[in-house]
Amino acid sequence: LRMAVFEGAVNYVANTMGLPADAVRLVSGLIFSQIFAILHRQLFSKISDPFTKRTIHLLLGLFLGYYVWDLDCLHHCASALGFYLLFTVLPWELASKLNFLYQLGYLVVGYYFNNMVTNYAINWTTSQAIVTLKMIGIGFDLNDRRKDGIKLPGILVVLGYVFFMGTYLVGPLDDFKRFEAFFNDSLFTKGKGPCITIGLKRMAHGVFYLTISVVSTSLFTTDYMFTSDFLELPFVLRVLYVTAWGHCGLYKYLGVWCIAESTCMYMGYTFNGEDKWDGLR
Repeated sequence: LRMAVFEGAVNYVANTMGLPADAVRLVSGLIFSQIFAILHRQLFSKISDPFTKRTIHLLLGLFLGYYVWDLDCLHHCASALGFYLLFTVLPWELASKLNFLYQLGYLVVGYYFNNMVTNYAINWTTSQAIVTLKMIGIGFDLNDRRKDGIKLPGILVVLGYVFFMGTYLVGPLDDFKRFEAFFNDSLFTKGKGPCITIGLKRMAHGVFYLTISVVSTSLFTTDYMFTSDFLELPFVLRVLYVTAWGHCGLYKYLGVWCIAESTCMYMGYTFNGEDKWDGLR
């Protein structure tokens, strides 16, 4: 059901570079989020109405979800709806506990059927891990602040938090207070806001890590460690090979995390005080 024009481009790049289509789709989704972040800086940040700004961000986040995960992005909607229903009909102290079980159970079942029964692949559970942490976090936060008279956010606000384009696909994890402050324009002080320069540096780090990951994929493979040739190597060489394989496997995660963080930097979402941009670390 994905848009044919994008799917054709994704498959072409995947076949040309010898990479899994799901990985190419995820990285291209992160590139889309970068484009949307620049649009936010140039256009959306100038919108004074919080509702309009939230709606635009929600629609862009839903586009990313549909583009990368197809209709499986509805799983992320189910997490938001489950949270909202529990806190609507139950006392918040009980709701926070049941919400924890619901969110974690949903993720575990998703992992079981997608990554345990079948071979591991990039799928909707990648984003579900972030969504799970978000929904558990906001649940405990509401329960802790219930004596302060805090009200339950509307369902569109909750969905906007889930699909916030800077943190939706792979993180980094953000708390609901920062999300609210961002849309209420209270996150920035003394005119500080989105920073393109710092974001580009972080983006460069991500591209560097992903390049190493792509190059090292053919040098250090999992299959080779199950061959007789590997077992015949001296013990020290086997240890060095496994160590290099583990480090190279980590670079793909570092790459996508750096790119996602750079998106947040473009929008100023990582602002953490005087000239500090580490608010999501």
